[in-house]
Amino acid sequence: MSLLTFRFRHSRSDELPWLIELAKRGELRQQVLSPKQIVYEAAFELSDPLLLTAAISLATALVHDKKAEVFAGGQALKIPQVLQVLRCYQQSQQVEDARVYCWFQTAFRFDVTFATLTLDDDPKPLLYPCRQSANQALGIHTEQLGTIVQQVEASLLRAGTRWCPRLADLTDWKLEASAVMKGRL
Repeated sequence: MSLLTFRFRHSRSDELPWLIELAKRGELRQQVLSPKQIVYEAAFELSDPLLLTAAISLATALVHDKKAEVFAGGQALKIPQVLQVLRCYQQSQQVEDARVYCWFQTAFRFDVTFATLTLDDDPKPLLYPCRQSANQALGIHTEQLGTIVQQVEASLLRAGTRWCPRLADLTDWKLEASAVMKGRL
């Protein structure tokens, strides 16, 4: 289950009726804190393509609202990053095998020790499960704390993409990565 929840406040904005209409496409809840303070929560199940499109529309409408919040899997996220991940996820649904779209192979090429950069003579392959968070793949190394799988999980969290429905179950990736890493996981 890939549930994404948006939270925004009642305001005098001309956009509020439009935001409420977008939120109604998902599961909308309204919480009245006081007569002047109303909070709207809209939850979207991302496995449904129509709800995914509605979530993208709401994220687009809320991207500049500094008080709006979004949550997935108990994690607070940033709306601009959520919008990027939603668009990426939607595009990945247009290919037959999402692994071809999402996964990529990289290599550990550098070893950073006490601010000294040295070229690794034996680059080790790494199958990384998310192109969207590619910039977070740096620093993953066999000598770092934790296993490679733990380091990749942490990098996905840092990038704000771990909640993506394509990353919900990394079992297939772990098996593939294990084969690529030849038991180094």
